[in-house]
Amino acid sequence: MGKKRHRKSDISTPRTKKLDLDGIRVLKCSDDDHYYAVHERYFSKEKLPCPACGSQRTRCSKLVRRVFKDILWEPPPATKEEKRKFKIIDLVFYQRYIRCDNCGGNVFPEPISFADKGCRYTLRLSDALAVGTFEYSYKKVCNHYTVPASTASIGPIMRRQIQARASLLAPIAPLQEIGIFEVQFHRDRYAVVFALRSGDVYCIDILEDSSEERLLPYLRELDTNNIDTVYIDPLDSIRNAVASVIPNAAIVVADECLLRYAR
Repeated sequence: MGKKRHRKSDISTPRTKKLDLDGIRVLKCSDDDHYYAVHERYFSKEKLPCPACGSQRTRCSKLVRRVFKDILWEPPPATKEEKRKFKIIDLVFYQRYIRCDNCGGNVFPEPISFADKGCRYTLRLSDALAVGTFEYSYKKVCNHYTVPASTASIGPIMRRQIQARASLLAPIAPLQEIGIFEVQFHRDRYAVVFALRSGDVYCIDILEDSSEERLLPYLRELDTNNIDTVYIDPLDSIRNAVASVIPNAAIVVADECLLRYAR
């Protein structure tokens, strides 16, 4: 599916309007269940700058077929008792990969704004799943929307919605004691960051993993000026990240962590 194969005349204006994704154009070969689409840049001579060196000596290297699950909402119902109707579709997106001739042939994908990296659901479908998961189980919500309950996608799906809700909250008081523990969910491991206040535990965030590469930028974004104690699991990656960002804090491995790792 090269650039010469499709022209602007191949675009379906009604389906593009119905899909309603910024910059995405739907092809006429689509049907009610499958929307085949490209970015509007596909038809232009726009040069995407290389993210590594900033050069615009770039060109299309290949086209990769990616399939996303998406949701199309019907107009809101007339009464509150009626449930809003929806349709789940396959969005088949042909994403261009760009080669930079300035920095040794670096290849990068063209940016998209309708889905997160590594997620096979569009953002609006992810948001619908996340909102439902706050009230019901993730599997039950996926069954309602007739999409696979992907354990690999639940992290990005929930994180986006949690961050959106957290941005609406009032700023929290300065932290003095925090903890960073590693938990296992299915086959993946996540880092849970929590705060201790007056004997109560408050979850702050759940990170994709507990590596130094993930923890360092996260800790640097926190207000660490008043943190005097950090409770951690006995993992070098967590200890190194905490010692680097909060050097004056006491790093404590809790008894519960030792027992858990001993088991």
